[in-house]
Amino acid sequence: MHVRRWINANWGVLALIIVVGQSLALNVYLFSRLGSISATPAAASVVDPTGTGIDAVAAVDKDGQDTIVDFRSPNGTIVYYWSISCVWCDRNHANIVALAEGEHGRRVVGVTSGTRPAVLKAYLQAQPLPFETFVVDDPVWLGAAAFTATPATLLLGARPSNRP
Repeated sequence: MHVRRWINANWGVLALIIVVGQSLALNVYLFSRLGSISATPAAASVVDPTGTGIDAVAAVDKDGQDTIVDFRSPNGTIVYYWSISCVWCDRNHANIVALAEGEHGRRVVGVTSGTRPAVLKAYLQAQPLPFETFVVDDPVWLGAAAFTATPATLLLGARPSNRP
């Protein structure tokens, strides 16, 4: 009877102890599995992108012309991956423009995918960017650059000592 009275008076504490115990058990289980997780090939290739084969890619410019975009530059290149339909890209527009205008010596190149060149051209007329933008639909290159969501940036071929 005494135990039942204590449980009735402290049921909130008991519920909290049970929840904390379950959380602890789950954390121990997840930590034990953490050792078996390995980096994906795309993530591993971005650790040192120099020489991984992402320094050039076949693309289409806003006028629909096929081209090869070479990202190599003496001071490095900032690749900005974005999408016309991305709300966060629209919200980030002023920031990427300021970044591009402040990068004296580093090249900035825009990359988008899944967009027709005519649509890209119309978009850029309404919301200009101060750098070239290309349509790249090569899934191997996009994966090697670890571009899986927009907006994203990647600095290629630069070291801190390359800074002008």
